[in-house]
Amino acid sequence: MTRYSDDQMSGSSSHTYSEPTEQERALMAMSATQREEVIDRMRFDAARATHLEKEARLKAQIAAATEVSLAGNQWYQAQQRGQLSQRVSISNGKTTVEQLNAKADPSNSAFAVPPRALVDSLPVTVGGIQLGPKQARQMVEAGEISPADYAAAVEQAVAPYGYGSFR
Repeated sequence: MTRYSDDQMSGSSSHTYSEPTEQERALMAMSATQREEVIDRMRFDAARATHLEKEARLKAQIAAATEVSLAGNQWYQAQQRGQLSQRVSISNGKTTVEQLNAKADPSNSAFAVPPRALVDSLPVTVGGIQLGPKQARQMVEAGEISPADYAAAVEQAVAPYGYGSFR
C-alpha cells in the first residue's frame, strides 16, 4: 500500500483553491515589517483577551466562594438580620465595640444625629420600595433618588431608635 495515490503522484488530481479574502490580500500587499506589526498586534490582542477572560472567571469564582462562605457564617447572617446588638471591629490594633439598634440618648434637641453605623445598617423605604443602605446611597449619588427623599427615608428608619431629624 502506498502512501500517496497514483493521481497525487502524477499531479493529475485537481485541487481547487479559493481566492484570497480581502484581509489576506491586504496582508500580502504589506511590507514584511508592516505584516509583523499586524501579526504582533493580533497576538497581543489575543493574549489580552485570554488574560481578561481568566480574570473574569477568577472574579466570578471568588464572588461565588464569598457568597457560599457568608451564607454559612451564622454570625454574619445574624448581623444582616439585625439580631446582633453590637458590632466589633479591629482597626490598627484597636478594638472598637459599637452598639447597634440602641436607643438614642433622650434629648430634646432637634439636632440629635444618628451614628453613621446605624444609618449604614438600616434599610430605607423610598417610594414604597425597600432599599439597602448602600444601594440607596448609590442611587442618590447617581441622581435616581432625590437627596430630600433619601433624607426623609433615613429619618423614618432611625425614628424608632429615638433620633429626630437626619438632615
